[in-house]
Amino acid sequence: MERHVERLRWLETVLMPDHLHLLLELTPDPGPGLPALMRRLKATTARAINRLAGRKGPVWHRSYMDRVVRSLEEAEAIAFYIRDNPARWAARHASALSPPDDPNDA
Repeated sequence: MERHVERLRWLETVLMPDHLHLLLELTPDPGPGLPALMRRLKATTARAINRLAGRKGPVWHRSYMDRVVRSLEEAEAIAFYIRDNPARWAARHASALSPPDDPNDA
């Protein structure tokens, strides 16, 4: 993966409990396309995660979702969505993250 890092410009990254958001810019340099870069990224990070967790097996889904960003305004909106995602996730999952109420407190 390191050989092709120069092909990617990392604009935003957020690792969530159950998924990952990336906003990447591919430079026009020759080299592997997005599918090959994503395979390498997922393989490299899965090996590192498994090593740290002391386990083996898949970490990521086989597929990924991508879209072409066609304007600066769209890129800024996506960057905001990515940065704000942890707060939205926490708000949606707040009740699951809170300890249950103690029935003896009533």
